[in-house]
Amino acid sequence: MSAGAANRIPFVLTSKDPSFAGVLEHLCHESPFQLLTTAGPSITLETVRNNAPVFVLLDLDSLDPAEASRLILKLTLVSGASSILTGATAVPGSPALDPFYQAGAQGSVIKPDGKTSLSLTGEAGKAFLQRLLEITSRLRQRRQA
Repeated sequence: MSAGAANRIPFVLTSKDPSFAGVLEHLCHESPFQLLTTAGPSITLETVRNNAPVFVLLDLDSLDPAEASRLILKLTLVSGASSILTGATAVPGSPALDPFYQAGAQGSVIKPDGKTSLSLTGEAGKAFLQRLLEITSRLRQRRQA
């Protein structure tokens, strides 16, 4: 799944879990994604302003729910980047995610096998990236419609 630099899809990961960020960075190396990582809301907002990512992936396993909701609201004010949720409980369609969708989140992808970052290796990691690619494509189609 190699991609040229001009065709990369930039996104920001907001996670306070360095092992998850490291595994995701490794997965993105041979993918269409260009990953930028941040550890907190202020840094995320600055990174979004400076890099114009397509989406921001919020790791709900490492962020306080209120902090994540505030960040999503702020992102809608400063950027056209979509907010996508991930985590052990980020099950698409789950009512527990409703407050995040009300704040402006536009998609979710569950971490395979829960919170363990290493569960993203191998086929599970490829499936995780494929799901992100599907969400990104769907969001781009909506914007063009």
